[in-house]
Amino acid sequence: MHANGNKGFRLEIGSLLYLNSQVVYTEGTHIQVSTKASVMDAVTSEINLTNIFHFTYEVMRPGPTVLPRTYHEAMLYLDGRRHYQLVRGLRKFYGQGEVPSDTRI
Repeated sequence: MHANGNKGFRLEIGSLLYLNSQVVYTEGTHIQVSTKASVMDAVTSEINLTNIFHFTYEVMRPGPTVLPRTYHEAMLYLDGRRHYQLVRGLRKFYGQGEVPSDTRI
C-alpha cells in the first residue's frame, strides 16, 4: 500500500466517529475503497457526514470484479474508477490538460 499523506479532521470530545467502507472498483490486483466518515454529536445525537476518503490497495491475487446493480452503485463505481485512474496517472484533475482517453468499459 502506498500512503499519500495524513488524513485528519477536527472532532469534538465525546463525539462518536462512524466509518463506512465499501469496495467500489477493482482492476486486476488493485482495489479501490471508498470510506465515509460521519460524526455523531454526543449531546444532540445528530449525525453528519464529515469526509469521504478514497484508498487504493494492491493485493497479491486479483479479486472479483465489481458489478454495479443499481444506479447508485454505478455512480459509486464510476467515482471509484476515476479516483483509481488519478492514482495510477491515467487521468488528470480537471483543468490539468488532456490525457489519452480510455476506451475500455
